[in-house]
Amino acid sequence: MKIPFVQRLGLPYLGIGDGLRSQHYREILEGAPQVGFFEIISDNYCETAGRPLEFLERIAERHPLVMHGVSLSIGSTAPLDQTYLENVVRLRDRVKARWVSDHLCWTGLAGRNTHDLLPMPYTAAAVAHVADRVRFVQDALGAPLVIENPSTYVGFTSSTMPEWEFLA
Repeated sequence: MKIPFVQRLGLPYLGIGDGLRSQHYREILEGAPQVGFFEIISDNYCETAGRPLEFLERIAERHPLVMHGVSLSIGSTAPLDQTYLENVVRLRDRVKARWVSDHLCWTGLAGRNTHDLLPMPYTAAAVAHVADRVRFVQDALGAPLVIENPSTYVGFTSSTMPEWEFLA
């Protein structure tokens, strides 16, 4: 029998999920959708208050949540944004999210977020850099960080390995 990837990480298998979008809040709370979990975009809730967070908390009481970020910038050479990371941890704890994921990419430079998933060169130095940053984030989370495949819409001449080797 094939073991789901998240279980190999020590995370619970939740079944098949769906992305949580604000236009579905009321429908979810008024019904009983047959879904294993809802995935939220962490960035949409980290620095917000009021109704969206109230709806999120009510949904979290009824359905498992997982968090997926788009701004951790784990591949960046800039220091990790400590405030962003603290906000992610605080939100995860508040809604009891089952796990946190983000993209293997970088998203900006010099404190500016491009809101784009920028690709990385596939090199041994990049692997070591990312591994150190993943360890740091996992220590802050007190749990594994799930990393999504890198963006690969451009290749780097400095790459020394294929994507699958880089990920391994």
